[in-house]
Amino acid sequence: MQAYRFALDPNAAQERALRSHCGAARAAYNWAVSWVTATWWQRKAEATYGIGEEELTPWRPWSLPALRKEFNRIKTTEARFADWWQENSKEAYSTGLANAAAAFDDYAKSKQGRRKGCRVGVPRRKPKRKARLACRFTTGTIRIEPDGRHVTLPRLGTIRTQRTHVQAPGPRPGRHGAHPVRDRPARARALVRLPPGGDRPGDHPRYPPGQCGRDRPRRQAPRRPGRQLG
Repeated sequence: MQAYRFALDPNAAQERALRSHCGAARAAYNWAVSWVTATWWQRKAEATYGIGEEELTPWRPWSLPALRKEFNRIKTTEARFADWWQENSKEAYSTGLANAAAAFDDYAKSKQGRRKGCRVGVPRRKPKRKARLACRFTTGTIRIEPDGRHVTLPRLGTIRTQRTHVQAPGPRPGRHGAHPVRDRPARARALVRLPPGGDRPGDHPRYPPGQCGRDRPRRQAPRRPGRQLG
């Protein structure tokens, strides 16, 4: 997907909020990995005691809806999230859960031989110092302000950009809707990616709607001049 990247100039409070959202995404990812793989090691341990397949601990699903349902159930009672989960947008936790679901899908497809490329191992927890700080927003207020110098994001508010005027080909101020957005604090700055809101050249169909297959006009090859006899 094409997107335009801008450098943000947040103040101290906004930078803390950015890092908090990215940390929430990492915490949700680590929780999902631990929650799913816990049954794997439990089943392996039970098998060493001769327990039958029917009596082993049931598998835990790793689909995104299942992870969201379980996370919403435990976030208010588990000590890791109960005190601070309300400080961040729900999109921050959805980012981590979606990444965990995609990681387990890649592992399963790689193990079954249905994934191209290098083999993918079992998803592992992301350490705090080495994890890439990122958060993705798909709903809420996401727009470039009319002055062209500020970007508004859900729960983070209006953040100033380092550029004097933000103007990307295609989108108009206030016309971004609910497109995905990614924030990544990198050393002393944060980056935001906004997809274009308008149509790009080449997005329009080549033929009118409803024409396909035999309905499309055939391309006429140029005729070569015939040979004259006599």
